Amino acid sequence: MTLKDKFNSEILGPITPADYWMHSLRLRFTPDELAKIPKKQRWIVESFIPGGHITAVVAPGGVGKTSILVHALSRTSWAADVTYMHWDASDMDVHKFHHLYDSYPNFNYICPAYKPHYDVATFWRELKQMESDFVEDYRGKLGGVCVVIDTLSQVVDVNNKPELKGALTLLKRIKSLYGMSFVLVAHTNKHKGSDDRWVYEGAGDLFSVCDNLIYLDYLADECSEDIMAITTRVKAEEGGKARAPGIHRQWRLDRKTRDVTDFDLLKDDERAAAHYLQEVIKQCDPPFLRRRTAVELLKQEFSMGRDRVDALIKKGPECGLWMCETGDNNETILAQWVL
Repeated sequence: MTLKDKFNSEILGPITPADYWMHSLRLRFTPDELAKIPKKQRWIVESFIPGGHITAVVAPGGVGKTSILVHALSRTSWAADVTYMHWDASDMDVHKFHHLYDSYPNFNYICPAYKPHYDVATFWRELKQMESDFVEDYRGKLGGVCVVIDTLSQVVDVNNKPELKGALTLLKRIKSLYGMSFVLVAHTNKHKGSDDRWVYEGAGDLFSVCDNLIYLDYLADECSEDIMAITTRVKAEEGGKARAPGIHRQWRLDRKTRDVTDFDLLKDDERAAAHYLQEVIKQCDPPFLRRRTAVELLKQEFSMGRDRVDALIKKGPECGLWMCETGDNNETILAQWVL
């Protein structure tokens, strides 16, 4: 026992393992440790795929998961290194997507089925090797790397719960060690449960392990004979509750060509004002803005009337630009969008 411990034991009573444990919980961050922690959420795809997370993207077969994800991830928010592993690619997929590297050097489209030397066993063996070879100097060094597994059922038996849990646990471990992002693409069907909540068949285990689960759905109001609008929003029927996140992004998918285009909810004259307001919110500390301040800013900078400003503020959450919360005296507060 050190002299300090002896003094503390005489004044405060005996030092127990619990005392040391509670003391360790109360240790504060040093300035150097705090400087290494990002102040803002880094997105692989703005308001859709967050960096440093495991995100599951689920939808029924044929919705257009692959087309939408390839479109979105090849146009990342920053210089992320995206590897899209398309395990069940068709011949048509290979011809359609392989050329994207020419336009987007940070996007790598890989079809393991067409590479005889690389199989599922090799994939998992290399991940396990990454885990066993980890040293502390590597921690967080792959924060700019995003790996997409499309579809999950091709690399693990999703009906075998122990096997699925083991695979997801390994991915979670790799994410925490190296800072990597994973996107898992899976098939599911949606229906109402007995408690009037949405139930996603086959996605229960993903809920428990993944940081985010996004359900892609048709936006029926925007569908036409040739064009489908796909959204991350799940419309709950009256009285029902949706477990999926609200709108982050929307796309238009051509039924014939499977080409994808961004579906912008903002009009041309709203876009600059909305993104200006978003940046103002991000710069605030803490990152929120009172409605009356937002109104004054947009009136000054963009000569927008109160009605147009109110409409834009309400549209912001649907676009994933900010969240609207209720503050003191029922005043609307615009807060930075978080998952």
